[in-house]
Amino acid sequence: MNKTLTVSQLNLFIKGVFADEYILHDIWVRGEVREFKVSGNSTYITLYENECVLNCVKFSSLEDIEVGKKVLLRGGVNFFEKGGRISFIIKEVKIEGEGENALALKKLKEKLQKEGLFEKGLELPFLVKKMCVITGNAGIVIHDILSVLKKIPIEIAVFTVKIQGEGASEEIIRALNAVENTNYDCILIARGGGSAADLDVFNCEKLSRYVANYSKPVISAIGHEVDYSLVDLCARTRCATPSIAAQIILDKFLSRFALVQSYKEKLSFIITRLYEKKSLSLKNLSNEISYAGERKLSSYIRKITLNAQSMSNILEAKLRNDEQKIANLATSLDQLSPLKLLKRGFVKVEKDGKTITSSSEVKANENIDIILHDGTLQTKIQKIEVRNNGI
Repeated sequence: MNKTLTVSQLNLFIKGVFADEYILHDIWVRGEVREFKVSGNSTYITLYENECVLNCVKFSSLEDIEVGKKVLLRGGVNFFEKGGRISFIIKEVKIEGEGENALALKKLKEKLQKEGLFEKGLELPFLVKKMCVITGNAGIVIHDILSVLKKIPIEIAVFTVKIQGEGASEEIIRALNAVENTNYDCILIARGGGSAADLDVFNCEKLSRYVANYSKPVISAIGHEVDYSLVDLCARTRCATPSIAAQIILDKFLSRFALVQSYKEKLSFIITRLYEKKSLSLKNLSNEISYAGERKLSSYIRKITLNAQSMSNILEAKLRNDEQKIANLATSLDQLSPLKLLKRGFVKVEKDGKTITSSSEVKANENIDIILHDGTLQTKIQKIEVRNNGI
């Protein structure tokens, strides 16, 4: 037997197997609504139970069914050979109440909220210089982030981890632990969306507590737009996509940059006004100093001029006085001059150039000189007569 089949042959065979199983044509299936979406005239429901999922479709629109509700669906199983997928074709829907998983998640959410784990702690810095991204698909996520942040200076490190399925929460915790004591300004936990079942890891109590008590600001961007996960509620900031998270960082940077620019402009204006004011004050002060200096200089010049004039007058008076004294002294000296005495008939007697003042200093027959005011007489002593009274 030839067991080689084409894809279309095998899919048609599988479709026939499902079509031949009567039990799969009209059955009731119970489960919890994990996803609900109306597109055009079709309604798509994803049922979840005990970690198993079933894709269901009704070819008509239904009223919204809240995610987490327990429902009972009547219909049949069909295999679509072109898409190679199994779907449960819905004929009837009964809502039975809250699903077990939804109730458990609700209780856990209330518990964490009472403990204060949803109260936002660390604020994101205005200027994020270094950011660590924990993700499962680094290429797409980093491309989306860089497309937003390409114009600002930022260093981005990437930790690639498992982000869905068994063991994913433990890997994310290990990554958070590895970068906690580093100098990253914030941590971004990101993924590119997924079904509600794919995002179960972000409702993990242990991971949620770790994020709530983390020492750095955590941004959650796990692509779940319908409901907030527990990690979303415990993170500092929740974003629908990595691009939106990057936009928040950019907006904070731009707002701080705008604030700095505003301060710069205000400071420049203040400095300019202060400069102008000080320049004017300095100019006025310079004028005042110049005017005061001129006045003081004029005063000093007047004082110096008066003092100089006074000193000149004093010196002139003193000179005149001294001249008079000199004239008087000259007159006195002139009166005492030997020449004056000689003119009045007195003579001077010298012997051998020595003045004779007494008759005892000469002897008879000695030569002497008699000095008159207009000449000298040379003579010889004939006789000496001595007066007893000296006259």
